[in-house]
Amino acid sequence: MSPQFKQWIRSFHKWLGLLLGLYLVFQSLTGCLLAYRPQLEAMLHTAQPVSAAERADFPLQQAINRVRQLHPDARIDRIYYPLSEHSPYLIHLSPRDDGGPVLLAAHAGSGKVVIAPAFSRFMEWVFDLHHELAVGKTGTTVVGTLGIGLLLSLISGLLLWWPRLRNLAASFRIKFRPASVRGLYDLHRVVGSITAVLMLASALSGVLLAFAGPLRAQFGVTGAVVAQVQVPAQATTLEADRLAAVAQREFPQSELRDLRFNATSQQLDSVTLFRQGRNQSGPFHRVWLNPYSGQPRGVSDGRTLSAGSAFFAWMYPIHTQFGLGQPGRLAVLLGGLGVLFMSVTGPLLWWRKRRARQARRSPAGR
Repeated sequence: MSPQFKQWIRSFHKWLGLLLGLYLVFQSLTGCLLAYRPQLEAMLHTAQPVSAAERADFPLQQAINRVRQLHPDARIDRIYYPLSEHSPYLIHLSPRDDGGPVLLAAHAGSGKVVIAPAFSRFMEWVFDLHHELAVGKTGTTVVGTLGIGLLLSLISGLLLWWPRLRNLAASFRIKFRPASVRGLYDLHRVVGSITAVLMLASALSGVLLAFAGPLRAQFGVTGAVVAQVQVPAQATTLEADRLAAVAQREFPQSELRDLRFNATSQQLDSVTLFRQGRNQSGPFHRVWLNPYSGQPRGVSDGRTLSAGSAFFAWMYPIHTQFGLGQPGRLAVLLGGLGVLFMSVTGPLLWWRKRRARQARRSPAGR
């Protein structure tokens, strides 16, 4: 790398870091919280634990009926299965004009349907902030664009750090000197190099998730073939529990993740299942169902996707904690903390160097 090009990279890295600093602090904090969301939910929920047998006997359709009774104008979007033995079912409602609740909880132990606990609502808000700045599709585009900036910052930082093999040990050396920025600079450089390795996959997957729709269309990646629902003359829908059982039979070794409802008809549209288990999963399985006959009308098997579909389907497990289980969750946490550290020390280095230059130029410094 020529000295001129290296200087350009250094300047680019500095100004990009200053521009993105506050945003990266915000994204790293929310990302770290989300990485351990199930554990935090389990710790902070005060409800009595519910056994697997009790959950199996819990009539989810009863909870759905209760939601529609309590909130007749609300529209159910999704129902997430409990994160832990202490957690309730989380029922997402479409945003309402009257400002009504958008997150309810159904407790398998008591059968009650109530507004979700404060921490669950907080974590849902954190999720919306992290993925779309809580403003919908426009926010997703902004997050994706800023994610490109994070990706460029990580790559440029790696290029500045990248040592020759004979200097590999020295590249991890940190020299602390009194009244000098050298130690902080070395710490920033070493932590940054480790963070970049941890976060490159997460940053790239985040960008691809934000722009997945246009990219899939651009490269001609299609999803599963799903048949239209044929409404019979005697239109009686089956209960959600029975439909979920049909989906489970398609993938008997998988764990149920969520139920998704049609926005118009409000009938159960599809069931999503973890490919392995809640703590480690690749691309999800998904079964689209006919709510009247109970027959599957489309199946997406996370193990047999086409190359293009598998590529995009892996982005969510890679970006979150589901891809590599506990090691993946730890990598997300350490990478997020590293980004937080870099977002603070980078501007601090710039400020201290700027003040040092001003001191040298002032008459008192001569």
